[in-house]
Amino acid sequence: MKRFFYTALALALLFSSCKKEKDSNTSSSPSDQLSLLHDVPADAMPADGIDGSLQAVRQVFRTQGDDSGISRQELGYANFRGSAQHSLASAGDVSLNNIALAQQPSQGGGTYYSTLLYDSLAPGGFGIDSSNLWNVTGNDPVPAFSYDYNAAFPAYTGDIPVSVTKASGLVLIIDTNVVHHADSVFVIVADSAGKLVYKNVSSRAGTVWFTPTELSGLANSGLQSAEHAWLKIFPYSYTVGEFGGKKFAFVKEQELWQAITIQ
Repeated sequence: MKRFFYTALALALLFSSCKKEKDSNTSSSPSDQLSLLHDVPADAMPADGIDGSLQAVRQVFRTQGDDSGISRQELGYANFRGSAQHSLASAGDVSLNNIALAQQPSQGGGTYYSTLLYDSLAPGGFGIDSSNLWNVTGNDPVPAFSYDYNAAFPAYTGDIPVSVTKASGLVLIIDTNVVHHADSVFVIVADSAGKLVYKNVSSRAGTVWFTPTELSGLANSGLQSAEHAWLKIFPYSYTVGEFGGKKFAFVKEQELWQAITIQ
């Protein structure tokens, strides 16, 4: 299930089309914040001064320790701020690489969302490896615009543990040897009940450690549980463009979901 507001990233931007890196564990998220990163906690990384976010996401789900239980899909997601506080606004028609996104009336009409199956051997999906051509027809107060975010797509190529022992903590190496074309990486450990701990770190962070204290509140879970526990690694990059006096974030995000045991 996707939430109405997922999250977002802290942006303090003095001009358009600039980037920055952020390294943090937690922050608060007012209820009127737009989503800048897909599928991360709603209270993480609030975004300021952004009138809309347009996200190209590649999701990989592994339910076993190897590729025998793997599935992939690509996702286009966008939302737009309305003129009133705590509101979203329709942006007309929205497409990613000339594929229309479905408007979500149940979410105020200001949210757009579509998924397509993807296979790395026979790629389909939105074709988001390089060019991400966004077209928005506009609808007051959202201006019409087109923008191609053509940076290389982020990827994590390191090992992903299939088990977490709370008493020992969890250590990951996040650096440029295993993270490619990303500014930052969001890491989440979530138990089968949905309780989680997370960190947002630079792609050059090095050793990232979840301490036993941080993990202690998570419930134990096995791979055969009805609801999986997950280790999620999300490398991402973004840029910001200004159109019609409003700022829009363009995001590329890889989501790696590994089913894990927690002990």
